[in-house]
Amino acid sequence: MKKSICFIVAVAAGFILQGLSFGQDVSSVNVVGYNKITLPSNTYVMVGVQFDSMTNGAVYSVGDILGTNGFATGTIAMGYDGSNYIAETYNASTRKWYPSGKTNYFVRGDAMWVKTLTATNFSLMGQVPTNSTFMILDKNYNMVTYPFPVDTTLTNDPAGLTAISSNAITGDTIMKYTGSNYQSWVYSAGTKTWYPSGHSNPIKLSPGEGFWFKAQKGTNLTEKAPYSLQ
Repeated sequence: MKKSICFIVAVAAGFILQGLSFGQDVSSVNVVGYNKITLPSNTYVMVGVQFDSMTNGAVYSVGDILGTNGFATGTIAMGYDGSNYIAETYNASTRKWYPSGKTNYFVRGDAMWVKTLTATNFSLMGQVPTNSTFMILDKNYNMVTYPFPVDTTLTNDPAGLTAISSNAITGDTIMKYTGSNYQSWVYSAGTKTWYPSGHSNPIKLSPGEGFWFKAQKGTNLTEKAPYSLQ
């Protein structure tokens, strides 16, 4: 069964929307929504990219995703290129991320670390995706998110099947950071189950939440939109 999702803002052709934390006027012919994210002080939070670009760009910078105002100086955002972290730091005086330029590149389905010096609430905003999402998972560690802005549980249950689960092989590992340590699940293809299993320990993902996927080998997958626009 597909999920229905409620969107905060519907934008018609030619309608101008004030850009919230993006600091600019934007227009769109699609449905626009946002995820509210809470960042505790001095704690890394893995934030997922789940919306399409407001400007229809193919790839996004940190500034495209997080915006260029509203954060305190010293806020850190870090992407992962498969072997190293790439860090960018925000300067509130200039409203820019440094090093300047698109140091990190992201597509929908990617995730990044964000850490602020003071507790912060902000909104991730963009066009709500309706198309299936192609994802590439390299061997070893991938910083990713479920590529649609809804609550989901990673499962092989046909009623809520996700490609992330249906394409998993024995030994694949999912890790969520709790703010102080990791909670991990390891996949068994024989039982089609993530362990530890059970209702007390499901893999539940909130909108905007990122996680590590450690793949035993590289794989490509396609996630279908789990909702209808109503």
